[in-house]
Amino acid sequence: PRGCFIERAKAPVGRQMDACEPCPSGTYSSFPDVYSDTSCVECTPGTVTVRPGEMQCTSCSAGWSSPPRGTCCSPAVTVLPRELAFSAVPLGTTLTQDVYVIHSGPHPVSWRINGTLLPSWLAISPATKGTLAGGQTLILKLSASHLDPQETLGSASFSLVIITGEA
Repeated sequence: PRGCFIERAKAPVGRQMDACEPCPSGTYSSFPDVYSDTSCVECTPGTVTVRPGEMQCTSCSAGWSSPPRGTCCSPAVTVLPRELAFSAVPLGTTLTQDVYVIHSGPHPVSWRINGTLLPSWLAISPATKGTLAGGQTLILKLSASHLDPQETLGSASFSLVIITGEA
């Protein structure tokens, strides 16, 4: 039957007997009468089978991905580093650090940062919103400027929002 392979084993009296073994999770078989687990086809990246014995792989939702032979989908966007610290920004200078937004999934995703919530001394470039194609990495530059002697630099936090299913 589909979704499994026939393992031929010797019966105690020397006769052949057939036992259907399900293809493992992360693989599938859409053909009947395959004869080994090597006949089970691996799911490609971005597709999965959750249970053994599936007849086809299922695509991950937009913004989610999986490795080859995947058994579950996971968010396809990673942000590194998750936290930044500008330990000391001397008066009259600007320090810049990079944040990498790595999209490993196959589908495009939209992203945005609410720039109105950022303090005046922190800037983000090249943009605060956009679209990432599958496999694309975005480098955001965060710059802390200490140009006003009356201004005190403090701490700030913001969210990078990933919007799946839109591009």
